[in-house]
This record gives sequence, C-alpha cells and structure tokens, in this order.
Amino acid sequence: MTTFKLVQAAWSTGDPLALHREVEQIAAQGISKQSLEDALETLLRTVRATGADGHTEEITNGVWDHLTGWCHANNRISVSPSKDEPIGIVPLVGALPSSHVGER
Repeated sequence: MTTFKLVQAAWSTGDPLALHREVEQIAAQGISKQSLEDALETLLRTVRATGADGHTEEITNGVWDHLTGWCHANNRISVSPSKDEPIGIVPLVGALPSSHVGER
C-alpha cells in the first residue's frame, strides 16, 4: 500500500489522532520524510476539495507540523533513516574552503 493510501485510511477512520499515530508508525518504518510530506499534502488537497472547514484542515496541518518540527521538541515525529536517503554527514552549502578553517 502506498504512503498516501495508508495516510488516507487513517484519516477516513474519523479519529483525529489516528492520522498522527499512522504517520508516526510509517516514519518509524523508514519511509522518507519527503514521502510523508507528499502524502500529507495530497491528503490536505483532497480534504480541501471536499469543502472541509478550517478546523478539519488544521488536523492535517498539525500532523505536518509535528513531522517537520514546527512544534515542541518533545512532540516531534521522529523519522527513521530511510533506505532511499543516505545516512552520514551532509556537506554544508557555502561552507568555507579548507584554507579558511580555523580562521576567526
């Protein structure tokens, strides 16, 4: 089942916390953060297309905030390293050339 289908199934339960729990479970399985964000965006567009009110949209946005870190650190959804994302040190864009390391 696709990430979107899993998210959509959780949403369709009518339990506002089901979506959050499902995204947490999917994230723990190593699905990339981007894949989860894409699924939440598709769900939000679907919800908007049905004419949902702001409160209903906010449920989806709240889960998205927890996924992207726009919440208290204790409430963030932890994303396990995925198979399609490299693990390790990511070079900083615009980092100083090695000749400037240690200069102040």
